[in-house]
Amino acid sequence: LNLEGLLLFASDTFQDAITKFEEASSLSPENPVPCNNISVGHMYAKNLHVSIKLLENKLAQNHAFILEKPMVLNLCSMYELASARSNESK
Repeated sequence: LNLEGLLLFASDTFQDAITKFEEASSLSPENPVPCNNISVGHMYAKNLHVSIKLLENKLAQNHAFILEKPMVLNLCSMYELASARSNESK
């Protein structure tokens, strides 16, 4: 399911990709990869606020995910994007 989501993501069908990643996550909630992919999918679908909240909540719920470098780096990038957008609106 995660691979199917990646193929959909590569085809720019972000919402369908998110659905596949959510299915993968429900089957293996301890695996951080689908959650990370869901969040990145939301970011590319221009739902930055949703993607940030998703990763923040996952990291708060499962502290072991903090050790997952890609999740933390993606969250930092999302904060940076949100910050840059906030400066543009001023």
